[in-house]
Amino acid sequence: TISTVAGFADVSTELHTYVDVIGKRALRRRVLRASTLITQKSNEMPAEELAELAQREIYAACTQDHTPHTTTASELAEKLRSEAFAVRADGLVGVSTGFKQLDDITTGFSPGQLIVVGARPGVGKSVLLLQLARNIASASKHLVLLYSYEMSASEIGFRLLAEVSGIPMSSLMRGGPFTGSQQKRINSAVDQISALPLVINDNPPPTVTGLRADARRVSRAQPLGAVVVDYLQLMRGEGSRNDGRVQEVSEMSRELKLTAKELHTPVIAASQLNRQIENRQGDRRRPQLSDLRESGSVEQDSNVVLFLDRPATYDPGAPVDQATLIVGKNRQGRSGVDIPLRWFGETVHFEEEKPLNTYTEF
Repeated sequence: TISTVAGFADVSTELHTYVDVIGKRALRRRVLRASTLITQKSNEMPAEELAELAQREIYAACTQDHTPHTTTASELAEKLRSEAFAVRADGLVGVSTGFKQLDDITTGFSPGQLIVVGARPGVGKSVLLLQLARNIASASKHLVLLYSYEMSASEIGFRLLAEVSGIPMSSLMRGGPFTGSQQKRINSAVDQISALPLVINDNPPPTVTGLRADARRVSRAQPLGAVVVDYLQLMRGEGSRNDGRVQEVSEMSRELKLTAKELHTPVIAASQLNRQIENRQGDRRRPQLSDLRESGSVEQDSNVVLFLDRPATYDPGAPVDQATLIVGKNRQGRSGVDIPLRWFGETVHFEEEKPLNTYTEF
């Protein structure tokens, strides 16, 4: 019996060796196939698109992500049964946004979703995106990538510090003077910010292709909690195109959606609204889906569209701290819902305030 056991051990060792050899040869074949495809496309694609193709194909070859992603009805049914009966302590399917009412409506932001936040300049969409990035990083414990095309890392840092410490940003930027209590709050806030799995890129790639490649590179080392983009219209399309800005932005939104699916993470992007909204009066100033600037397929590609509205930015008689987060689109549930917020200008952040109200889009 001892010799039999030894024989099995030898066979097991040889089997592992053969499996390892086969795996390495399969990897070599996949890399060679990817290299051949890249070479074939080298003379017919713009440089940036070729670089994206090369990274995508090599990444797929090295991660064995080269098989068709097909699911049979029976496989899907069993998966649905498992997920339907899964116990979720927070009741969310995706990651928490930090805004309870928004979580209740969307069940959190899920992997593969494209979430668009629309607002006119000066309303606070960058502030809201930063809050979402911080909240998701804190809740998911996974790395959140914030690509800022508008603000420097220092500006973002002061906004974070003001929100977390509760001390006005103007005082923080002046460097005080601070009381002993304020100094403790600042130090505590710095420690909290330091612990966040958040990476800010204030010199991001100008195109979605470059952004996707950068996010893909980071995701190889650790899972992503979200990718946040501030904001869509400050990016540019690939190469020199003569199809117009609407087509260019449409292509970028489609690429962001594909980025969300490939990296299996929520992608949250801010978007400007059309200036035509400024010509409307009264309640008609309220943002709606048709106001997405150069929208093209932005509305179509997104899973969730949120609008941020602060009446004080266009109505001198409106309360300065009044704001509303409007759920304009939600593929996973209710839309046409208002989430009343309160704006804290000194500490540069929003907080939920009142119960939900629904509206009918005009």
